[in-house]
Amino acid sequence: MTETRSPVDRLLDVVVYAPLGVAAQVVEELPQLAQRGRDTVAGPGAMYRSVGLFAMQQARNMAERHAGGVHDLLTSVGFLSPRGTASGDEDASETEPETGGFEADQVDPVARFDQTAADSASVGDVGISGYDTRPAAEVVPLLAELSAEQRAAVRAHESAGRGRRTILGRLDQLDQLDGAG
Repeated sequence: MTETRSPVDRLLDVVVYAPLGVAAQVVEELPQLAQRGRDTVAGPGAMYRSVGLFAMQQARNMAERHAGGVHDLLTSVGFLSPRGTASGDEDASETEPETGGFEADQVDPVARFDQTAADSASVGDVGISGYDTRPAAEVVPLLAELSAEQRAAVRAHESAGRGRRTILGRLDQLDQLDGAG
């Protein structure tokens, strides 16, 4: 009952007849396979695309809000000129460079230290540019360069605001050194 096939017949099955049978089967079932693929991709795929688009829009909105806040903060401490103002002209877009309001002399904050301190009356005249935006680790080394009056202004501002112990402690040390010297 078991018929042994020659190696040539088995080779023909594998190389010729089986591929022909698979091709015939694919041709018959291709429309069903295509529909099954569409259903698989369109179902969750459409949802994933919608979620991705929503996430991108939310990220864009959040970035725009934060960029506006950063610009306002930098404007308040004098590093940027206000939006839409360039020498009082109505149409600032013609005269303002494409740098988002940066001016050449505003790039180096160290060079603008004294002017920014004078302009920062809205955050208290503490003598340190961008005081309220700086971490304590940046403020502490600058305290020794201030006069006693400026240190008193920093103490009042810090006590009324964030109350950072590191800054208040360094002010105490500097006041003791001034009293001893």
